[in-house]
Amino acid sequence: MSAGLSEKFSENRRRGRPKVISGAMVGIVNFAASDPDATPRTLQNKFYQLQAIHALSLGKEDMPEAFRFLWDANEATQTFRGRWTILAELGRIADENDMRAVAHKVCEMKPRARDAVAMIRRARIGESKAGDTLQLANELIETINDYRVRHPATAPHDLLIALEAARQAVEGTQ
Repeated sequence: MSAGLSEKFSENRRRGRPKVISGAMVGIVNFAASDPDATPRTLQNKFYQLQAIHALSLGKEDMPEAFRFLWDANEATQTFRGRWTILAELGRIADENDMRAVAHKVCEMKPRARDAVAMIRRARIGESKAGDTLQLANELIETINDYRVRHPATAPHDLLIALEAARQAVEGTQ
């Protein structure tokens, strides 16, 4: 993503989500969601998903092929798959041209939903400050612990070998 795009988003932007949608739009989204028990956050997400679907021309015959990652229809089975979490975050970008530019980048990279949302938020509200070593160490330890839960037979020596390989990979990228 170009630095100019990120700078443009960060100008005069407050951190966090955009303002809550109006009461009239809640009714429209509630109808679209067909769920009268939907929470306000669910309704907001549906609204922003619809914003992105409309702005990116998803589901239309002239839908750009580049957006297949976000919306994939199977005509034979009459089914489609939307990446709803990513679409909800894209829909929060007010300018449609900026939304398309960010969507193109997301579709090129094909990240996991969590990573895509973080990338879109950084583009929308600006780059975050640098992390610190303690925070990084804690996140690495959390990742290792998660791995050990899934693979309890992993020897501590194997963890150290993996950490050394990661260290070498990081040094190779500098």
